[in-house]
Amino acid sequence: MADIVIIGDSHARHYATGFDLEIGKPLGKNIYISHFGCLVLPGMSKIVKDENYEQGCQKALTDAMNIINVSPNAIIVVGERWEEQLIFAAEKGSKENLPGGNGIQSYIFITKKIAELKTNIGTRQLVIIGSVPGAGNPDVSGCFSRPKLFNSNCERRLGIMEAATTTTPGNKILEDFARSNAGITFLNPYAAFCNDGFCRSYGNEKVYYSDEFHLSKAGSIAAIRFFKSDFLHLLRSDDNNLSQ
Repeated sequence: MADIVIIGDSHARHYATGFDLEIGKPLGKNIYISHFGCLVLPGMSKIVKDENYEQGCQKALTDAMNIINVSPNAIIVVGERWEEQLIFAAEKGSKENLPGGNGIQSYIFITKKIAELKTNIGTRQLVIIGSVPGAGNPDVSGCFSRPKLFNSNCERRLGIMEAATTTTPGNKILEDFARSNAGITFLNPYAAFCNDGFCRSYGNEKVYYSDEFHLSKAGSIAAIRFFKSDFLHLLRSDDNNLSQ
């Protein structure tokens, strides 16, 4: 049995450290992660030349559902690099990618798949985590590892202006979808890393990204710590529902 079941691609997995250290270990909660490099949603696959994703995508979802089905009070968390996965996404058995690329049409299509997942998990709470803003630099750690001669106030230079990010429109569609559907919560990583129009890649003497878009362990902890109260509220809500 699990208290939190996390599914998605590597952008679900990069929250593992945060969940473990902020919720799992200190609160005695069991956390299960099932991930694969695709949209881990009902009936979805991925088309990449010379690679076969269909079996792996569906197995990741099946493995997660096996745990969900024996965990009546589990919270289900879906995390993806949405804008990237939509480019390669395809319906199971199809030989063509989604026609909308990673535009509005595809985001709207994928909300229907999320709705299908919500139906499959019943009354359990579903949490969608949006795309991270990104580091604004493919080599964040390198800024600090270079000799001091080349190190010019890394912590002030690393990050990206929120207006320059590309994931805001997609996050907005997912957020609007969650708001209009009971039992679904949207969490936006921008809230954890952005302030006054600037999204930080560094803080508290820690680098938040391991590359341009994946959170480091420090970034994972920072994100889950920021949203910890949301998860605790959902966990308590599920406990209360079971006792009624």
